[in-house]
Amino acid sequence: MFTWIPLYRQIAHKVLEFEHREDELTALLHDFASRGLLVGSLEDEDAQGRRFPLSEIDPFTFFAAFNWQAHKVENRRAILAALRETWQLETPVPDDFEGIPLGNRQNLWLFSYQKQREAGDTPRLWQLARQVIDGTRANVDQALFSRALSQRNVGEVNLTVGMFWLKPHEFLPGDKYTRGYMERRGVPEDVWNGAAYFRWLEACVEKAGTNFPELARAAFVEKQPPVKYAKEEGEEKDESESSAGPKFWLMQAGRNGEAWENFKATSEIAVSFEGVEDFSTFTDKAAIREYIREMWPDEVLSAWQFCSAMNLGDIAFVYGGPNELRGVARITGDSRLEAVAPVYRYRRPVEWLALGPWRVREQLRCPAKILTCANNLDQNRARLRIANVELEGTAEAGDDVGTASSNAMAEAQMEPNESEFAAIASVIGELRSVHELRRGAIHAVAAGYDRRQFRSEEVAWDSVRSLRATSAHGDVRRS
Repeated sequence: MFTWIPLYRQIAHKVLEFEHREDELTALLHDFASRGLLVGSLEDEDAQGRRFPLSEIDPFTFFAAFNWQAHKVENRRAILAALRETWQLETPVPDDFEGIPLGNRQNLWLFSYQKQREAGDTPRLWQLARQVIDGTRANVDQALFSRALSQRNVGEVNLTVGMFWLKPHEFLPGDKYTRGYMERRGVPEDVWNGAAYFRWLEACVEKAGTNFPELARAAFVEKQPPVKYAKEEGEEKDESESSAGPKFWLMQAGRNGEAWENFKATSEIAVSFEGVEDFSTFTDKAAIREYIREMWPDEVLSAWQFCSAMNLGDIAFVYGGPNELRGVARITGDSRLEAVAPVYRYRRPVEWLALGPWRVREQLRCPAKILTCANNLDQNRARLRIANVELEGTAEAGDDVGTASSNAMAEAQMEPNESEFAAIASVIGELRSVHELRRGAIHAVAAGYDRRQFRSEEVAWDSVRSLRATSAHGDVRRS
């Protein structure tokens, strides 16, 4: 068992040689794809919507090429055999992949398309990967980790899972099953956000030790996410079944919003489950689950909801990224299968009530899932206010819709643009390095950074509030 670890470690060290030769890594993946090996998407996109071969990559994304859901064992072994031969590695191809959490095939990259990618995104991921591979969890720069988390297309789950791929004896993956497993052993789920990963990790070590591959395997065998996810026997609770009246839905317009222009032009929304049958012909969720469990194990519920639970009059909030609301639509027709369409074959007609885009705060973000039923009325009201949409039955008592909309727009605009990010982590680090700072001094430093400059509200403002609270006692402790 765990025969994959030696080869993964050898590949991780080899990959570091390509930090300034990323084009060679992507060329290798293009070559594998030409030989019929399944390595995921290798097409980039520029600001004009033109597609071209990917030539930029990071170590986490490279590892994702042979660690995604529905990837058959023989296919993964074939990719590793090809890598082993190309790089003349001595370690044998593994017999098992026990304990490895897998990525979502629709979201394998830890960076966005070229049109939205910033210059420092992949270099920062390389820097973090080098610290992970060459160091230990004790000496990884937590400020660098937090800065990487703030990048588009990077989340706590895919980043920590990637860290586990690169060094499985030092970093525990933060996937839902591992978090649920540890929650039931006394490590609270509520510590799981942003830079708190390292606090969560140390709490896991205290409770369960450092055999992370075995812990990850045990979590997968138990297969129970945290309690707050309201799962029933491994199946996600279908919130749409208990919702009275029009329902609200959160959905992504494809990877990085790639399908948005099509959605907008056709007045339709769509999901992409290619190579399968028309889901509307299935009698219930159990039939769909049985059919696609091996292909998309985490998307059974989304398939059922799009084709059968979504109704006329429902409202869809369509996103082009986790925090980028692109449009608000009302469902106007039933789902249908476009059999000849190359992608996004399962479609529904809509009426667009508002077109963005708008940046939204973290509490209003869209999950990485294909489709989510959203029953938090306060959050739905906030989304509607941001888009200046008024729906009967959603306005709060005493609301002045125009004022509420203006306030919500101002709140949304407080979220940073891609070019706006102060080095909050380094600022906090400097503040923490001072033993005796008076409250006024801390306020003076913190006040110099407007909230718009912070890419991550959780990282920045939680840290500032913590420092301000501590300063009331006349000192700032080192973390």
